[in-house]
Amino acid sequence: MKKIVLSLLFIMAMISTSSAQKARRYFYANQPTGITFGADVLEEAQFKVSAYSHYVYFSFSSNFKSTDGTTEGYKSEEVASAGLQNKGSFGITQYNLGAMLPLKIDYTYGIYIAPQGAYARKFDIYENTTKKFKGPVSNEYGAAVDFMYIDRTGITFQAGVSALYGGENETVYLSGLNIGVGYSF
Repeated sequence: MKKIVLSLLFIMAMISTSSAQKARRYFYANQPTGITFGADVLEEAQFKVSAYSHYVYFSFSSNFKSTDGTTEGYKSEEVASAGLQNKGSFGITQYNLGAMLPLKIDYTYGIYIAPQGAYARKFDIYENTTKKFKGPVSNEYGAAVDFMYIDRTGITFQAGVSALYGGENETVYLSGLNIGVGYSF
């Protein structure tokens, strides 16, 4: 529910700031306001939504994995004795926030780079023959960068990459390659 409320909040913020902009400002590709939808792909596919306005960029991505319960509070021996195994599946929800900096601005298009800080909540999924259980949640931090092409018509293309630090092994890993399409006002 929290994810839906946050998504709606960002959509409403995007619409309200776009009404404050003048059309001429957009035609010169200055300070576009818009939203893109896409996917992060790598180990686990994730849905991604991005909103941006006045050089501020925010994105949210998640694979929306659900479980029947949790293993928190149980020792690893108790989890193993219950027949639960980690088969490599995990749930992840990632939030990115950063600046949207213009690389090239022309009358007909704009190219932007969006360096971001990233925060993610990740959990392993343990399963037996009938149920899935969520393992302990780890907080992970990292960085991401997206490149955006915004056409004069408003069509927006986006591609990027993100990396996170954390997990059981405390390592840096590539959390997703993303591609998206959207509309800018």
